[in-house]
Amino acid sequence: MPKKKLSSDDALALVLSGLKGEVPVSDLCRKYSVSTATYY
Repeated sequence: MPKKKLSSDDALALVLSGLKGEVPVSDLCRKYSVSTATYY
């Protein structure tokens, strides 16, 4: 299965959501199909 690349808009939304701290990073990573290692 090929890896899905995040669009720049999705990547920005992921990072901004993580910075707000309202939702755990693990939940955000699951939503965007990104590993926590990739996030950090």
